[in-house]
Amino acid sequence: MLSADLCRLLYQEADRLAPEEMCGVLLPGGIFVGMKNVADNPDRAFQIDPEEFRAVAILRGALPCAIVHSHPGERSNASATDCQLMDALQKHGHDLYMVIVGLNPRTIRVYQKQGEHYTCLWHKEECGLSEV
Repeated sequence: MLSADLCRLLYQEADRLAPEEMCGVLLPGGIFVGMKNVADNPDRAFQIDPEEFRAVAILRGALPCAIVHSHPGERSNASATDCQLMDALQKHGHDLYMVIVGLNPRTIRVYQKQGEHYTCLWHKEECGLSEV
């Protein structure tokens, strides 16, 4: 689902911004656009600036297909807050994927809410990915 190059880029961005959570969006074609985390406590949460989100969609001419963020000190499992965000997105007609980059251990998971369930559609351990 995600290319090895994209996975490397997501790990690099998550590492660069740790201990804060990295965030951004994926556009069609696997293009990652990093965004500023404007959460009050960016080391424990992420919040994408709505204006920046809209600007990316307008400038790139495409709506994001996924929200991306990292869990710097833990696994890439969806948290209760992540599930609440997927609920809110679905309620407003946006069935976006949720890509979570875990740094301890290094894994990437892709989630989507399907009915009443939060389903991990894809996951990748870092092993096998060479450093850039």
